[in-house]
Parts: sequence; C-alpha cells; structure tokens
Amino acid sequence: MALRGHGGSDDSRRPWSVKDIAGDILTVMDRLGLERTALVGHSLGGMAALQAALLAPHRISAMVLIATSAEEEAPKRKAQLESLALAIRFTGLRKGMLRIAAEGFFSPQFRAANPECAAAWCRRWRAMPKHALLHALHAVGARPSVMRRLGEIAIPVLVACGEQDAIADPAQAAAMVAALPEATLAVVPDTGHALPIERPRQLAVLMRNFMTAHGFPIAPPGDNHHSN
Repeated sequence: MALRGHGGSDDSRRPWSVKDIAGDILTVMDRLGLERTALVGHSLGGMAALQAALLAPHRISAMVLIATSAEEEAPKRKAQLESLALAIRFTGLRKGMLRIAAEGFFSPQFRAANPECAAAWCRRWRAMPKHALLHALHAVGARPSVMRRLGEIAIPVLVACGEQDAIADPAQAAAMVAALPEATLAVVPDTGHALPIERPRQLAVLMRNFMTAHGFPIAPPGDNHHSN
C-alpha cells in the first residue's frame, strides 16, 4: 500500500503521524478481509509497521523492517528536517534540496551507476503536493521512540539495512534486533537507504529465506491470492 500523500494515495490537508499510518495499515487489512498477516515496511513504512504490531499484536504474524528505526529522531537530524520543512513551505522543493535528498537516499555507487533512476525518484518527490511532503517530514521528525516496547513484539522479525545508510544506519538496526525477542539482522554491503531500489533481488532472497525459515507460505510469481 502507498502511504498517505505518496504515489496516487490521497492525503487530507491535516497533519498525520506514524501512528495514523499504522491505523491505515489495519484499516486496509480489514478491507481485504485479512485477520492476520505479515508486514513489510521500508523507512517510514517500517516505523508504521512497528506501531501496527504494538497496536494490534494479534493481527501481525511476522515483519520485515527495511532501512528503518525504532528510535526517535536524533536532535541534529530533527533540526535538519525542520529546516527542510520550513524551506519547502516558503519556496517549494528546489533542485538543491532534491540533490541533497538523493545523496541521503542512495549510496554514492548507485547514484554514479544509475543516474537516471535517481533522477526519476527526484521527479516523483517533486511531484508530491507540498502539504504531503510537509506532513511526511513532520511525522518522521515528531515520532516517539518505541525501543522500550520492542520486547512486546513476540513475532519473527527480519531487520534489513544498507551498510551505507545515512538515514537509518546499521547501529540503529542492530539496536532493534537486540531489543526484539525474535529478530534477525541483515546488513547489505555497498548499499544506502534505498535498499529495495538498489538491491531488489538480494532483498527478495533475504525475505523469501526469512519467510520460508519461519514456515510462512510464499505465493509463486503471478499468484494474487492473499496468505496469512
């Protein structure tokens, strides 16, 4: 599912939080008739997956958390997000801001080898409504830490991150794994925050091996049936 204001999803002009996104996940599960399922979340999506598992632990059977964090934003990073939001509010998303965003999102190797992909993602970000960008920045910057509650998430969890992630670094991933009762850490070399884009095949193998190891059925390619 696309997060509020991302892709073709709607975004009310009212601010929203990571916990609101978790509520959206549970609502989508209700609409699909899924009583229990595994969740996969990248970055902000992973933060929301953690909140969903805390809100409704009986409904989540496993999680794959990709390039995400259970901690609150560090003061320096929070100040950067607030400054960026202020600049966007008054000037919109400028080319210089997009360049900085791409540098944080992708590893240097990937940007050098795939400039067209990085440029395409910059166009997607620029196409987002201003209020949607501001809401997303606020949600990330204002989120509370859930580190002390990770012990409540008694399900299998795969925590995957890029070795060169400048946004949610491997130290944060390792801290999550240490606090979760049943978690596995996978650090992918030479990869940035955009792990699903930079290393899709490697991530797919990690996810498949994780699900298979814990007895979750994997639908073959082209099978659109839902599995719990």
